Amino acid sequence: MNSLKRTIEGHASRGGGAGNGIQFNSGLNLAIENCVIRNVSAGINISPSGSSSFLVSNTIASNTGVGIAIAPNGPAVVTGVLSKVITNNNGVGIGVNASGASLNVTVVDSVASNNNDFGINAFVANTVVMVRNSVASNNGTGLLAQRTAILRVAHSVVTGNNTGVQTLTGGTLFSYGDNDIDGNTNNNTGALTMIPTH
Repeated sequence: MNSLKRTIEGHASRGGGAGNGIQFNSGLNLAIENCVIRNVSAGINISPSGSSSFLVSNTIASNTGVGIAIAPNGPAVVTGVLSKVITNNNGVGIGVNASGASLNVTVVDSVASNNNDFGINAFVANTVVMVRNSVASNNGTGLLAQRTAILRVAHSVVTGNNTGVQTLTGGTLFSYGDNDIDGNTNNNTGALTMIPTH
């Protein structure tokens, strides 16, 4: 397991730095903790070509094109957890895209705020994202599931966004019915499929 603790600073503009703050291409497991990443193309880019797992905790990604991008290459099976992360003032806060892989990501106790496009975006088939005890606020769209991706949300707050929750082209957004989705320009709660807690 590789573990990183550091501050990574690029140029003083959103996404202005060349390259990514942290790039993960291969390995069985990656652990990132206590990092601050600013002013780069992507704060953290997790794109392994083989099966792997990851944990990102207590980390801030801001002023980037994508705060945290998770997009494995090839037929990888990738699982991971984002815990107590903050993605703020990016183009996209958290982008999860299987790209032919099998991808399962849990986001817990985290914040996606002030991102131009999306707070949390689950994209493409074989992508499954679980969001719990988290906040998506003041983004273009708070939570988005598209192209047959699955996004589940529980005990979270979605507020202050242009669109609160949204599904596109076959994406599914499941809610356990204990979320606060209000105060958005368009709450779009019709995009939610309700499921019971167990």
